[in-house]
Amino acid sequence: VEALPLGRLRGAAVLGCLDSRRARQVLFDACWRLGVPYIDAGVLADGLLARISVVVPDPDLGCGVCGWDDADYRLVEQEYPCGED
Repeated sequence: VEALPLGRLRGAAVLGCLDSRRARQVLFDACWRLGVPYIDAGVLADGLLARISVVVPDPDLGCGVCGWDDADYRLVEQEYPCGED
């Protein structure tokens, strides 16, 4: 995600189903700069909890990571793999 050129994200919206907060942070930032709505979806490994967030770039509303707390930033490099090897 970090190496993806911004021009590749052009469209009506971007849907991200990523396995790390760092990847989400990068994609939030890219969508914010492009003015493209970002839809973020995630499911816990046990399949019992799903979450969907929609961030529409608007200077009056804040960005996708504005609601993050200290715990989110401490876990920014943690990944959540889909399965065990």
